[in-house]
Amino acid sequence: ACKSEGALAARARAASAVAGIALIVLFAADGAAAGLLPGYAVQSFAGTEAASNPLAKVVVREAGELLDNYARYHWMMLTPALGLLGTAGALATTRRRRAVLSFTCSSL
Repeated sequence: ACKSEGALAARARAASAVAGIALIVLFAADGAAAGLLPGYAVQSFAGTEAASNPLAKVVVREAGELLDNYARYHWMMLTPALGLLGTAGALATTRRRRAVLSFTCSSL
């Protein structure tokens, strides 16, 4: 909608609104579903001094392991938060016809 006007710009704004809302809803639903799926965790490995051999590792499947890094490293929550905030910002600025700011928000 940056370089267009009239009916085409209105259709582009409407399409971006639908896509942005779908992205936020599906992104949040996927994050919630990821907590229910089992993930893999390295239980033990040969160490950093040993030769690289995938057979020297013991890996277990555990429920909720896909989101374990968020519990271990709290700062990693910034990544999905920035994705959701950037999409919300792009939606808000598109409605206000601020094309450059909308494009900047969409790059988060």
